[in-house]
Amino acid sequence: AAYMLPMILLGPIAGSFADKLNKKNLLLFTDIISGAITIGLIFASNMYIALAIIATRSVIIAFNAPAQKCASRLLLPDDLQLAASSAEQVAFQLCRIIGPVLGAAIVALSSPDACLAVNAASFFISACILLFLKPITETSSPVTSKKEEEKGTFKMSYHFIKNNSLLKYLIPNVIIGALLIMAIEMQMVILLRDIIPKRPNLLGYVLGISAFGSVLSAMWLQRKKVITAFGRYMVICYATIGLSYLFMGSYQTSWPLALFLLAALGSGLGLGIVFVLQPYALKKEAPPSKLGRISGIISVAQGSAF
Repeated sequence: AAYMLPMILLGPIAGSFADKLNKKNLLLFTDIISGAITIGLIFASNMYIALAIIATRSVIIAFNAPAQKCASRLLLPDDLQLAASSAEQVAFQLCRIIGPVLGAAIVALSSPDACLAVNAASFFISACILLFLKPITETSSPVTSKKEEEKGTFKMSYHFIKNNSLLKYLIPNVIIGALLIMAIEMQMVILLRDIIPKRPNLLGYVLGISAFGSVLSAMWLQRKKVITAFGRYMVICYATIGLSYLFMGSYQTSWPLALFLLAALGSGLGLGIVFVLQPYALKKEAPPSKLGRISGIISVAQGSAF
C-alpha cells in the first residue's frame, strides 16, 4: 500500500505536471530526489519510518512515470513509437528476470542495505544519463487554451478517451483484462502449492519464463513499423493468455513439468502484446500536450483494478 497507493492516487496530478513542466528537468529532479530518499531508507530505524520513507519516494516516482511517457513521445518520430514502446517493455521484462536474481545475490553476499545502495545508485545513474539528453520541446503540440484547462484534468481526459474511436474500446478492454489476469495471477501460488508442493522454487521459474515470453513478443512487435489492426492483436493476446491459463488449471501431476512451463511461456507471450499495445496506442492517439494527464487517468483506473 505504501508503495502503490501514492502512485495510483497522484496519477492525474502527476500527469498534469508532466504536461505543463519541462520533461527533462522533471525527470532529472525526480531521479535525484528518489535516489536521496532511497539512501534515507538505509538508515530507517523501524518499520513505520521505513514505510513512511517508501510512501514519500512513491510520491516522487509518481511524477516520474508520466514524464517518461511524454518524453518518449516527444523525442521520437511517429514511425519509431512502436519500436520505442516495444523496447521499453523488453527492458522492463528483463529487469523482472535479472533484478530479483541480482538482488538476491547482493543480499546473499552482503546485506539488504547494500541492495538499497545499488537501487539508489541506479537513480543517480539515470540522472547522469538525462544530463546528456537533448532538450525536449513540444514543437508539434497544439496550445491548450485556458478555457480547456478549466474543464479539469479528469473530465477532459475522460471526454477525450470517450470520443476517440480507438481508445474508448481499447482502454476498457485492457483494464478488464488486467483485472482478470491479476485475479488469476494471485492464485498461482496456491495452484502450485496444491499440485506441486515439493517444488517451492517453481514459482520463480514460472514468473521468469512468463517474463521471457513477454520479451519475445515485444521483440516481435518491435520489428513492425506501425500497427492499425489493434482488435486482431488483442484477440491473439487474450486467446493466448486464456488457453495458457486453461492448461495450467487443468495440469495433472503425472504430466511432464515442461508442459506447465511451456504454458507459462504462452501466457507471457500474450501479456507482452498488451503491455506494448496500450502505451503505443496512447502515444499514437493522444496529443502530446495531453498525454501526461490522460495516462494519469488510465493509471488510476488500472491501479484501482489491481
